[in-house]
Amino acid sequence: MGSFPRPRLLFDRPPETLRSAFLITAGGAFTLEDCRLSAERAARALAGAGVEPGRRVAVRAAAAPEVVVLFLALWRAGAVVVPVSPRCPPRQIAAHLLASGCSLAVCDAAHGDLPPSVRVLPLGEIVTLAKAREFSEAPTDPTSLIPGPWPRDATIIFTSGSAGPNKAVLHSFGAHYANAAGANARLPFGPGDVWLLALPLDRVGGLAPIFRALAGGGAVACGPAGAPLEALVAMFPATHLSLVPTQLLRLCGNPGAAARLAAMRAVLVGGAAASAALLAEARARGIPALVTYGSTEMASQIATADASAPGRPRVLPYRRVTTAPDGEILVRGLPLCRGYVRGAGLEPVRTPDGWFPTGDLGTVDGEGHCAIAGRKDAMFISGGENIRPEEIEQALMEAPGVTRALVVPLADPEFGHRPVAFVAAARLDDEALREFLRTRLARFKIPRRFLPWPAGAGPGDEKAARAEFARRAAELLAGEEAGSG
Repeated sequence: MGSFPRPRLLFDRPPETLRSAFLITAGGAFTLEDCRLSAERAARALAGAGVEPGRRVAVRAAAAPEVVVLFLALWRAGAVVVPVSPRCPPRQIAAHLLASGCSLAVCDAAHGDLPPSVRVLPLGEIVTLAKAREFSEAPTDPTSLIPGPWPRDATIIFTSGSAGPNKAVLHSFGAHYANAAGANARLPFGPGDVWLLALPLDRVGGLAPIFRALAGGGAVACGPAGAPLEALVAMFPATHLSLVPTQLLRLCGNPGAAARLAAMRAVLVGGAAASAALLAEARARGIPALVTYGSTEMASQIATADASAPGRPRVLPYRRVTTAPDGEILVRGLPLCRGYVRGAGLEPVRTPDGWFPTGDLGTVDGEGHCAIAGRKDAMFISGGENIRPEEIEQALMEAPGVTRALVVPLADPEFGHRPVAFVAAARLDDEALREFLRTRLARFKIPRRFLPWPAGAGPGDEKAARAEFARRAAELLAGEEAGSG
């Protein structure tokens, strides 16, 4: 933790300078004008490299202040930003780039290993953060950082955990701003506030605070690439933070970090179900944890709790939520995406009457409070990441000697759930299977354990089989732990 410096802002700037900051880094605060001129300079470099309005440009880089400015620069150049996770294995990256029609990417020094068909621009040669002049209190409209029009395409963000190539969700600027405006109406975020970027910038939840700052006038704080979360929490004077439950659990176990969270105005907890025990622990430590529910297709938040009922998310402005007869949650509103990108085509997500089926089961009461019961399909969430068992099963079936595979979730106190695989193979070699999957799946999708296919288990109803196999996995591993104890 000591290797990451605290930002100079805490030492050489009076607190009121936060009101004019847009981006806060370990090196200090950058005003809206600083960011505008830095983004303008980078936009010229991008144009010189062939970036034209409407072009889709992938970004593969660890979260860093330069990446925030790169997004602004790409939007100023009229490009569509396509963030690609640095954690994705090569085969999945190739699928993402093909699905989104990207032949150009900007990468940091550690993540430029893309397919030969993709031209790579080094991040360090495109973006340089510099102050435009001595610090000034002159007001600037945050929306001036990105020229309109609002209906134009802004991002293609990949859902996590889909079977096969992940779904590529296309959003306009209008959708992102509508989401931010509704979020800010429930939880005000404006001049003097600082949102710490703690989620990956290739996820809609990591990207959303940038639009909240643009819409409300607050600042975002971004640490050096690779800085651990505990270091970021200690590093910045943040007032707001978005976490998945696994992150909150870890920070609650760190007294210093928990104290910093308790001093914030709001800590949003989403991406997965937060247990009642975790929320109770956070409240006991004075942490203002507010449950939120959202989706990539709705540009982030759909419903967010407030201090009066921190565990009950309520539908935000500019959204409508209802339920289908089978209990599936349906949403619509200004933040809804344009559709799923399929190369040059666009697949609609709305039903004929305008609703988007989320795949989540739950209820919505008369005051707009949402209660999420689970998923309609086999998907589950591990550490805030969506995992579809079918994707892992498909990869396992490509392994030499594997004839059958079925993946189920196993309850985990830290991650919520972890994947466990039952495998039918001539010889079950856990390490060989892990090595095989490392080039095909993101690390969080690789099963925690590989178990032998149960004797006598044959074809049957898939849902019933998954439930039965999940029960068997829990019993087997519980028995192992009891035996080792």
